[in-house]
Amino acid sequence: MDSRFTKPPVLPADDREEQVLAVQAAIIIPTLNEAQSIRALLSSLVELYPGIRIIIADDASSDGTQQLVREFAISLKADAAEPGDARRDHVKLLARNDALVKGLTASVLDALRQCETEYFVVMDGDFQHPPACAAQILRMLQEGADIVVGCRDFREINQPLFRYLLSCTAASLAGTILKIWRQQTIKDPLSGFFGGRTCVVLPIIQAKEKLFELRGYKVLFDLLRLLPAETRIEQIFYDFGARPSGSSKFKLRHALLFLRSLLR
Repeated sequence: MDSRFTKPPVLPADDREEQVLAVQAAIIIPTLNEAQSIRALLSSLVELYPGIRIIIADDASSDGTQQLVREFAISLKADAAEPGDARRDHVKLLARNDALVKGLTASVLDALRQCETEYFVVMDGDFQHPPACAAQILRMLQEGADIVVGCRDFREINQPLFRYLLSCTAASLAGTILKIWRQQTIKDPLSGFFGGRTCVVLPIIQAKEKLFELRGYKVLFDLLRLLPAETRIEQIFYDFGARPSGSSKFKLRHALLFLRSLLR
């Protein structure tokens, strides 16, 4: 197997190299009604990556997600011993209650506009993307990659048959289109778990925002088809976790929006 497609090890929280790298990175988490998992996820990320910035882009949750994020941020400030302690600014809430366009893609793009770090990682708020796997994404970015895609192993995903077939078919269609455009095989172009260099991605957002399907769920696919041909894209496999609580927010309209993205 290509060494670029290896499942990353779980790194210890006190790994100094990862702490230094984390200071240069932000983790972006688009949320909608993730009150059951968001505090535990934030605690895990802060423990694994001391110094990392976290941006929660919330699409007007009605279950108290925003309040939980605010309370967590306040607790970090209270724990910080010194005014310059990085923990004081760990967590930032981007409340999109009044946003004209709601959607995961729009949420991620808004968060990226506020990203002030050299690198970023986008992940879901429900633990289906393992927090420990962000370390290898960040390391590969530091080693020269422009974009790192976290790829699900579809053979190991425990989903209802219809959802499994839908996921495989959609990924295959998107992969075929990107193969034609980019001359590169992307194993999981619909992944919601990926990282990148902020300086590479922001110019694309600024120049081509209208070409993103803002109400859709597949921001990575839109980004990959718009990046310059010389962009260095690397990939890793990870174990797609079971949702600990709640249900998928995927709706038929998201499938229709994805089809529109394919035809752009």
